[in-house]
Amino acid sequence: MCNKPGSSKSSAVPILINNLKGKMSKDSYFQTLPELVTASFQGSQNCTSEGIIKVFERADNYTRVKHCSELLPVIVFDEIGLVELSPYKPLKVLHADLEVETNNYGFVGISNWRLDASKMNRALYLSTPDLDVQDLQLIGKTIVESMEQQAKKPLIDFNSIIINGIAQAYYD
Repeated sequence: MCNKPGSSKSSAVPILINNLKGKMSKDSYFQTLPELVTASFQGSQNCTSEGIIKVFERADNYTRVKHCSELLPVIVFDEIGLVELSPYKPLKVLHADLEVETNNYGFVGISNWRLDASKMNRALYLSTPDLDVQDLQLIGKTIVESMEQQAKKPLIDFNSIIINGIAQAYYD
């Protein structure tokens, strides 16, 4: 996942993980899927290959605990773009671990910028466009309406002037 800082990339992953709990999921379709369990890694410019290898080993240990069809380890690699700047070139170890034929894990790389093409050709690239003021206004209005539906009553007097002002302030 790639987008500028503050665009909720890192916040989106726990939402996904918390809803994909296998048989413990609320949704009947999600109950048919394996439970996702995360092995997290925080990237930095000082990262080494050994650190990346250890997170894959941690993910591998999860599959030993439960039957493989019940559990899917997902490696969440935050700030993977910073690791690309490391003088140790640690991302080279990903090539073999992310090959489709041998991969036993889910993998989410989170970055503020696009990676080198050789890293991205093994993955699905997700990015969102920059939002304009109208997009932000629509999001604000939709959030307020959703909250009011759940509460079954108006929560606060969020009229369009307030929503438009918040959207413009965020955009600026």
